[in-house]
Amino acid sequence: MADNPLWQFSLDFYRREGVEGACLELQDRCGLDVNLVLMCCWLGVYGHGVDAPMLAAIEADCDFSEWREQVIVPLRAVRQALKSMTVVEAPVLRRDVAQVELTAEAAAQHRLYALVGDTAGRGGRGSGDAVYTNLVAYLAAAGVDSADESCRTLAAAAVAMIEEEGSQLRSPSRLP
Repeated sequence: MADNPLWQFSLDFYRREGVEGACLELQDRCGLDVNLVLMCCWLGVYGHGVDAPMLAAIEADCDFSEWREQVIVPLRAVRQALKSMTVVEAPVLRRDVAQVELTAEAAAQHRLYALVGDTAGRGGRGSGDAVYTNLVAYLAAAGVDSADESCRTLAAAAVAMIEEEGSQLRSPSRLP
């Protein structure tokens, strides 16, 4: 379902040092959607910008926003609640819920890719600055006043990815 360049990037990028923590910090402290954070990073890595109208269009998309609010957020709440439970079955159930949550995240990214990855031409090679600028744009659109260390961590991880993969970075064939 979500076998697309955004999902593949997200799986690879999320495993990089500091990325998971930075994404979760932006989610927990600022109320940002990790899928949108990863999309901002992905677009920046390929030299594409994010702006308020693009983010507003994504938020206005019922397939994306309702999926997040009615599926992903409740699954996350169940998984987090199970973390503190002492019932013997809780760890196994928590693992199963986490897997379902990951599948739901993949579906959300499939929708995001349909919204932003299908609009135009080939991407180029981006930069940490482009990632940082995209994240600041998302923060501003979400009503958060300023960027923080989490944004710098994500930008640094993007730079490392660009430098490591260099010419091997596969440019998605359909990007804004």
